[in-house]
Amino acid sequence: MTLQGNDIFYYTANILCLFSGLICAVLRWFHMCRPFDKEEAYYYPARKQVTVCYFLILFQFPYLMYLSSFDAWMYVRVFGILFYPVIFTVLLNRYFHYTERIWWRMSLHTVWIISSVLLCVLFLLALRGGDLLAGRAHIVCLLSVMMAVLSMVTMCYTLYRVYVDIRQFQYDEYSNEQDFPLRFARITIVLVLFLMLNMWVLYVSDSRMVKAAVDLLLCFLHTLLILIILYPQRNGKKYALQDSMQVAKGAFHLSDERYGEILGKIRTCIETNRMFLKSNLQLMDIALAVGENRSYVSAVITKEYGSFYAYVNKFRIEYAVQLQKEHPKMKQVELIERCGFGSRTSFLKWQKIYSGKQDVKSV
Repeated sequence: MTLQGNDIFYYTANILCLFSGLICAVLRWFHMCRPFDKEEAYYYPARKQVTVCYFLILFQFPYLMYLSSFDAWMYVRVFGILFYPVIFTVLLNRYFHYTERIWWRMSLHTVWIISSVLLCVLFLLALRGGDLLAGRAHIVCLLSVMMAVLSMVTMCYTLYRVYVDIRQFQYDEYSNEQDFPLRFARITIVLVLFLMLNMWVLYVSDSRMVKAAVDLLLCFLHTLLILIILYPQRNGKKYALQDSMQVAKGAFHLSDERYGEILGKIRTCIETNRMFLKSNLQLMDIALAVGENRSYVSAVITKEYGSFYAYVNKFRIEYAVQLQKEHPKMKQVELIERCGFGSRTSFLKWQKIYSGKQDVKSV
């Protein structure tokens, strides 16, 4: 194969993309930070799946072998819109231990199987390096778009549910948004959507130059993602996630007498002792203060107040209003700090809730 003109650029961009995928696959498989490697299942739950994802990117190699082949071009053109929605859905489900109802799982598997079969057929045709699909491009495009749209729907639904579940867990466990590594989830969602946008731009444009640009972008994103995930993003509180799931499923039952006893202790700590003034207050801090099982404390607060986050911040904003009345010249920065809010944004949000401009359920 002789490379001329723009072909050199196309070839170089694609080989850099594949090479970065290979390097990242090796790093993800062999490297785990200590001492987190001792609990791989918790700190690196999707390590094997991520490795496979990086490795599968190498299956674009027919494009390198036959740059002028229409079949090879059609294969890499639809590769992104078929491959990434499926693999992202798998990774998100695996990393966040996300489960769905049987009928939904069956639907997901059906879409994945059909998409995989379609990609396999296109891969085998691409390996031949011919132009067999030249007269059937419209059929391939129709099938690819149909499956890609279905895969995108499942992926977006998964993204939404994961975000909602993490947000709910955060508010049940922490008194400030900044205490929970929600930033990682947000970065993941943004990266996934941004990458999918580029895959669709490549497909619609049907341009080899766009393909080269996307390959270079992928090379950068591969490196960025591996740098982010090499160090575990979980907060190290394994018990918190397990207990939160158990509470949500109603796994704990307390007698009325026991319930009242724990509730009284919680109110003493929060309301009387003003523990809500601690900006990085966590549910475990309350459990230790009252001398009760963390899971029981979580169950009582969830049933009585909806969430730990709402319960604590309710007293913070009431205290802030009281301070404003007593010290009208107090600066907002000092007020926020003294009341235990983690940021100005959080303070303003709860200020709106207190004034009735925003419902507590919307936070």
